[in-house]
Amino acid sequence: MESFGCLLKKYIQEQGFTIYQIAKDTGIDRSFLQGVLSGSRKLPQKRFTDIINLSHFTVSQISELCNAYYLEKVGQKTQERFLQIELGITGKIKERLREPYKAECMLLNEDVLFLSEKTTVLQAVHTALSDRKIPYLYSNFSFENDEINRIVYCACCENRIEDFFHCVSKNDGTDCHNINLLFHSLHYAEEGYLTFITEKNYNGTPLMPYFILTNKYFIQYDNNCNTAIILKTKTGVNGIYEHIAALKQGAKQNVFIEPDPFKSQIRIQLLTANNPLKKNISFDNAVGALFITPQIIQEIATSKIRNVPAVIQHLQSHFELSIGQNYAAFSNLYLSYEAITAYVKTGRIPCFPPAYAKNVPLHLRAQLISNLLEFSETSILQLTNPVTLPMKHNIATQIGDNNLIVTTCNDLATPTEYVGKIIYCTDDKTTVNDFLNYYDYLSVSEKTFSADVSKKVLNNFLKELESI
Repeated sequence: MESFGCLLKKYIQEQGFTIYQIAKDTGIDRSFLQGVLSGSRKLPQKRFTDIINLSHFTVSQISELCNAYYLEKVGQKTQERFLQIELGITGKIKERLREPYKAECMLLNEDVLFLSEKTTVLQAVHTALSDRKIPYLYSNFSFENDEINRIVYCACCENRIEDFFHCVSKNDGTDCHNINLLFHSLHYAEEGYLTFITEKNYNGTPLMPYFILTNKYFIQYDNNCNTAIILKTKTGVNGIYEHIAALKQGAKQNVFIEPDPFKSQIRIQLLTANNPLKKNISFDNAVGALFITPQIIQEIATSKIRNVPAVIQHLQSHFELSIGQNYAAFSNLYLSYEAITAYVKTGRIPCFPPAYAKNVPLHLRAQLISNLLEFSETSILQLTNPVTLPMKHNIATQIGDNNLIVTTCNDLATPTEYVGKIIYCTDDKTTVNDFLNYYDYLSVSEKTFSADVSKKVLNNFLKELESI
């Protein structure tokens, strides 16, 4: 890929501009800009934003400039993690998980069986998990192993596993493993199955580090599923239970399932209590409670919520701000275009179960849009571009200085349901920085509208609601 300086010089020439004109329009010193084009100077983030916000370049050129700039800024490995984050927040990781792995069952009638072909290893795993009810499954399967992952996830989605213990270990953060762990843990938790993190993973043997243990079979296999040993559980696998007991003692829970919306807020409070928030960035693919006014709560609360002032107080306490008045707790908010259009059309606030809250009535929907616009006057608010970053999964992230919280709720395709809030929290420095850098990248790329364009889009929605 061409360097950022070479690419910028090329596009300036292609668009028929001069270096002098770009320097004048951006306020960048011409000699400094020439140094950037020659590769002898590095362009600061603020100046990069000035160039990208110009109307001189096409959408595809902006995309290429962003990719080149951030490749030089963060490196190839971080760029790969950017892609993994994007697959997660747009729902593509979940879509892949939902694709059943097609395999036939095979006879596992020997006490000890050695397999040396990937197809038969996967058939054996599929067979071991094909029972209608599986009393327990203990495993350290890797989320990176696509076929095994989908076989296990399918059994979880069909609620066939009664006792599930899955543990994985973090790595040094130099590849996509920890981001994969984050999103897959969320999606398994949506089905009611928790993943645990352990510093000391069970490694089996150097050649066969992974295992799956059920009430019938113990399967130990290699990194690529090319070879496996299968034992019937009754034949000499007692030692594995000692390893699992040790894993359970040292396992850490990073993901939580909270079926009650207010308990989920308390959980988030506890997770962020000791985390100073000098810079608090939020990304949401659903309109949340942050910009709801007391008047809206009065209108949408169902009979199940009898003490409305207490609800307002609870929300104020959770966000540590006055609802509808002060949003200083957040420096940046990225909100999906799909979230706004869904809210304008239905008035649904997905973070509240239907038992607690009705849809916002048409005559009050403009209030929330007005509050978003008020927020945009003092902080940065950007809407995602549905053409270049289509959002299909209800997911939200909140990033402080030292930790990252990622939550999911119900799917956008079923807005009348509520299956609980799933919360994942990590203080892994590399992962937190990856998300921070990714949202910096989003803020200037073609995948989001600029802050000014976002305001215009919101104003159009406001006019639409006020005219009804």
